[in-house]
Amino acid sequence: MEKLYQEVGFIAYHFHWSQDEIMTLEHKARHRWVQEISEINKKINKTAPAPAPARGYQPPPLNVPPGTRVLSPGLNLSNE
Repeated sequence: MEKLYQEVGFIAYHFHWSQDEIMTLEHKARHRWVQEISEINKKINKTAPAPAPARGYQPPPLNVPPGTRVLSPGLNLSNE
């Protein structure tokens, strides 16, 4: 029964078909669609550019004058 839930969830997630639509398919057809979706995903992942290396959180640059210390958004202390 767990395998059935996995197949239905997998097809529904990728093709946005309803549970009723998927359940009308015979097991062989459902299994074939699972294989086809997997192959599509493999091809996409092969051709997709590699993700940029993670560097941790980097906030966007602030447009403040040089020498200004920013403590939090909307609050800053200048060196003047």
